[in-house]
Amino acid sequence: MISRQKILDFPDLDHRLLEIFSNSPVKNILALHIETTGFSRDNSVVFLAGCLQTDQGQGKWLLKQWLLDDLSAEKELLGALAEEIRQKDCLLHYNGLQFDLPFLEKRCARWEAPVSWRNCGQLDLYRVLRPCQKLLGLEHMRLSDLEKFLGVPRADGPSEKEYISLFKKYIADRHPDLEEILLECNRQNLCGLLRVSGALAYPSFLQGDFRLEQSQIAQDALLCSLQLPAALPRPFSLDCRPKPWAISGFGRQAQIAFPLENGCLRMYYPNYKDYCYLPAEDVAIHKSVGAYVDKKNRMPATKENCFTRFPCTVDFMQSDGQIEDYIRRCLKL
Repeated sequence: MISRQKILDFPDLDHRLLEIFSNSPVKNILALHIETTGFSRDNSVVFLAGCLQTDQGQGKWLLKQWLLDDLSAEKELLGALAEEIRQKDCLLHYNGLQFDLPFLEKRCARWEAPVSWRNCGQLDLYRVLRPCQKLLGLEHMRLSDLEKFLGVPRADGPSEKEYISLFKKYIADRHPDLEEILLECNRQNLCGLLRVSGALAYPSFLQGDFRLEQSQIAQDALLCSLQLPAALPRPFSLDCRPKPWAISGFGRQAQIAFPLENGCLRMYYPNYKDYCYLPAEDVAIHKSVGAYVDKKNRMPATKENCFTRFPCTVDFMQSDGQIEDYIRRCLKL
């Protein structure tokens, strides 16, 4: 088995985002990516594994990689990786809960090797960022799609099928050039994983991580400017229809506009199945109250019409806390 170590630098990496979403200090996070000879956990092997962790002595990141030079060395590779994982509290990966970890667990069972991540926290960037697909305007949510969206540089490399073929050729003749190609592709996958973690700024914002900077009534709408602690790496503009508001942002700034209807704002309810909609009044009421309304004057509420209205008063406009609470509630819908 070939093992490599290398110090890498990510000067623009936002450690705060990683710590918020992992609920762990960055020093206890291990980024993980594996390469396999196929998708079958029974018939394929892990031929290359790589991990990244902070190198506390230098304040940078330490890359460790293990490459098989003989298929029988898979148990040794799994043991080396398990030892690194054992020292950490959280694993960072992309769709690892669906692929990497189940694959590793199956191969560990095959070799009766230790499974050291069962008590680790998991930060699966795919699962965290998947709800932001519409906001980001992405057709697919592959790691390469996010890298392209964020402008993460990546050299052209072999396709997945070609990559496996290169490994098989490497096993046959041990050519050093092939060794470097295999290790470099894995390195780029791991670096891409860390760099796209900057996209966590989007779910961070949508989950309410902001401060109200300014609010005003203009053009029959409540216009709010927000200050974000985590910079959004690319501009976005989101039409929230059927909800009537619009959101945009870039860097550490975001804007959101809530149309006024006769001086009132809409308040939507997430549990729409518990409400009735009154078409004549154009509002929703709870079923416990709707039971007293004639059936011809009510219908089951939907996501689109499950709202009431409240007046946008002077007191409301003078309370940053109330406005922030309203914005956070709207962002969760």
